[in-house]
Amino acid sequence: MIGSFNPRCCWLLIATLTLAIGCREKQADEPVSNSPEVPRTGESNGTQVVPTLNTPLTDWSNVLWCATFQVAWNRAGDDALGEPLQVEHAEEIASRLNQSEVSAADLPPGSFYAAAGLTDQSIVQTIHAEMKKQFPSVSPPTFEQADGLVAYCYMDAQVKFTTPFEECTLEFTDGDGEKNRVEAFELHHGHDWELSSKQSKQLKLLFQVPEDVTSSTLAEFAIDLTADQEENQLLVAVVPRSETLQETIEHVYEQIAANQDQAFAFEGDEVLRVPNVVQSVVHEFSELEGSDKLILDKVHPPGHFISKAVQSIKFRLDKGGAAIVSEAELEATPAEAAPGGIEYEYVVDRPFLLIMKRRAAKHPYFVAWIDNSEVLELQKLNE
Repeated sequence: MIGSFNPRCCWLLIATLTLAIGCREKQADEPVSNSPEVPRTGESNGTQVVPTLNTPLTDWSNVLWCATFQVAWNRAGDDALGEPLQVEHAEEIASRLNQSEVSAADLPPGSFYAAAGLTDQSIVQTIHAEMKKQFPSVSPPTFEQADGLVAYCYMDAQVKFTTPFEECTLEFTDGDGEKNRVEAFELHHGHDWELSSKQSKQLKLLFQVPEDVTSSTLAEFAIDLTADQEENQLLVAVVPRSETLQETIEHVYEQIAANQDQAFAFEGDEVLRVPNVVQSVVHEFSELEGSDKLILDKVHPPGHFISKAVQSIKFRLDKGGAAIVSEAELEATPAEAAPGGIEYEYVVDRPFLLIMKRRAAKHPYFVAWIDNSEVLELQKLNE
């Protein structure tokens, strides 16, 4: 659990996400729960966490989003309240959450558990029993302080690159023009042609936009890093950032649709370099917190407010794939209580977008805009 519960807490919303997607071999036996303490975004101005894909973006920072908070929010309204969750003095963010089309159908099937209900109807006991059956090695929250509504979502999905890539470094220029040498991964370019062929079969160029007709420099491009997999897609796109993550995603898919004739599978002699991404963060959605953020629903009388809205995200991308662990918590407290012929190089050396989704799903389940090197793995000095 994130933090501690208020003994006066009457309402609790929890969302937990665990993905282990192609971690480095040396990390395979290291449980994510043993990771170091993660910083709050209030202490890290270079990264922000957003609750919805259409949340307006305010600066050049990295932006992280994952779907478990949305799924838990949906279950609270659909399964427990029978109506969308409304929050006074936080109408805008509650409206975005209620209008979002992201749902449990976008999560990998068989990889998650979600439930919501009232504590006096044994929802906590139900969650514990059903989680023990579906995920016997996972200990769900105890909900010891919950007294009212509980909504819970847990997801554990695994995907790996079919063939790991090679380690390398590259110079990354962030959205503010600062340059840093960072750890990365690339296609093999040695004498092992079989390895190079296996790696390249995973890759598909989705579109490319040169800076001009004679330039070998690309203004935009997008590559499917898991093109050989039917269920999962990990897409990296070098594109301009829009006003929201949703608009940035839409731009990527519009470019893919408009340039279908450009799509091609890699053959092994192309240059591809992608930075490692390593981020651990805890974020408080302060726009949902405070004694004035009253919950309006049929279950509780007026006078309960959201005292805590927190989400943690731990994410890694490297030569073996991607890994993410996320936990979110939302609590409410009674108001009286305390509160072509040209050779191109596909080098992701500037701000880029990451999308993780089921190929058959309408929406992704994790999106990250990487704008600065705070979440990248800086090059190790020679020892």
